[in-house]
Amino acid sequence: MAYANTGFGTPNPDTVLGAPSYAQPMSRLFAAAYLYALTGGATYKTFFESNYTTAHAIAWGYWGPFEAWLNAPLLYYTKQAGITAAVKTAVENSKTGSIGGGEFYAEITADTDAYLTYLKDSDWTWGSNQTKAQLGNLFLDMVRYNLDAPNQPNYRQAGERFVHYLHGVNAVGTAFLSNAYSLGAERPVNEIYHLWFDEGTDWDNALTSPKGPAPGYLAGGPNPGYDGNQTPPLSQPIQKAWRDFNGNGTTRSYEITEPAIYYQAAYIRVLAELTALATPTTGASQQTLFFF
Repeated sequence: MAYANTGFGTPNPDTVLGAPSYAQPMSRLFAAAYLYALTGGATYKTFFESNYTTAHAIAWGYWGPFEAWLNAPLLYYTKQAGITAAVKTAVENSKTGSIGGGEFYAEITADTDAYLTYLKDSDWTWGSNQTKAQLGNLFLDMVRYNLDAPNQPNYRQAGERFVHYLHGVNAVGTAFLSNAYSLGAERPVNEIYHLWFDEGTDWDNALTSPKGPAPGYLAGGPNPGYDGNQTPPLSQPIQKAWRDFNGNGTTRSYEITEPAIYYQAAYIRVLAELTALATPTTGASQQTLFFF
């Protein structure tokens, strides 16, 4: 089968990758990684290997949660046939050096956080549940790509703990998924911010409205930077800056319970990573992802 493309142009410079000055070259770089995997074309290999060091993860040596999805193509490229060995080694060493370092592996193995899912205070922001899910992905990638082999059981355990956090092992004792009673959650989110599920609609509240919100959406999570007028989330410790509510105006519930699509993507990916690791072909026993 033949594959055709029109080059590496980015039709819209104002993409969700960030500022255009970074978005455009990263769009091209990641397109090259996937097109090389698809076609084996030398042009794509040359482009990627000539430009991969401009990615923040490589340039800064920091594989943090806020660009986890951006950095995935870097690791994906290392699994392709025919690539330059030095490039593969450089990417793998950068990833291992960052995730195996003090902010990530050391904090997790030291059980620094009371709920075993360490996140530094400054990284608790709007959409913290996405950040937690991406941290799970960062640790599970160490297993998926067979990096730092002696410590892989710890990386896997760390990834599982971040899923448990989202499922209820957290400071507010809430499974951060909407209307998930039928999925086994004892205390899921009853209200999420969305015009479809707004106050007074049939889908307003899982317990008191006729239908409740759609089940299984990941809410944004605790946000100590909440800028509305409700207490809580105001005047709470960082991890308790949460409220199960919806509504617009001065309540600004969207800063806490909005189920943005990128929150769902990060959550689904971490579930997929654990599911893949639990298949019989890995030699691991099948796991159950518990709700609390």
